[in-house]
Amino acid sequence: MTPTFGQIDRSVKGGIKIEAIDTTDIPNKSIAVKATPILGASDKKATPIAVDKTNTTSKKRAGVNFSDNSKLPLPQWHINKTYGENNRNIAKYRKDFFLGSLKTKSRYFRIQCRDHEYVDGDRIKLLLNGEVLISKITLTSSYYTIDVKLKDGHNTIEFEALNEGSSSPNTAQLEVYNESNTLIAANQWLITTGYKAQLRVFKE
Repeated sequence: MTPTFGQIDRSVKGGIKIEAIDTTDIPNKSIAVKATPILGASDKKATPIAVDKTNTTSKKRAGVNFSDNSKLPLPQWHINKTYGENNRNIAKYRKDFFLGSLKTKSRYFRIQCRDHEYVDGDRIKLLLNGEVLISKITLTSSYYTIDVKLKDGHNTIEFEALNEGSSSPNTAQLEVYNESNTLIAANQWLITTGYKAQLRVFKE
């Protein structure tokens, strides 16, 4: 619609004369307003949430659904596994353990030992003829290897339990090889702190 403007002509008596203004020279322009799309948190166009109106059989009050149909994650209970070490009668392992006697012509023995049960931080001390060879060995699932030089005659190799780890008693698997790398003995021990597993060797 073209607007009409007028002005008052006071020279006319008996009334007010309104004359229309010629608007043919006024440009007729319109302003286009572009709607801005609604953006979501990821700068993507927001998608309307679909509401399922088919299931209207029951109306539950607002809140958390604790029924069996709830999709909330169930609580997870972490139970520490009980290993066989701790279930043993520890009292019977409060003594020294004899690993056996050997005769050999080898100049040295290669000894390997490891924790063959639950790896829980068992530590031992290695002694040869009453003298400390290694003051602390932490037993793992992998073999700890050491060469022990033998003297002529009787030799006593001892493994003293420094602790029992987090699961009693101190447990280990032992393998003994001669200088030809032949397995000549294998055994296991179960001892408590302060006691020893002993191997006797006679070098010919």
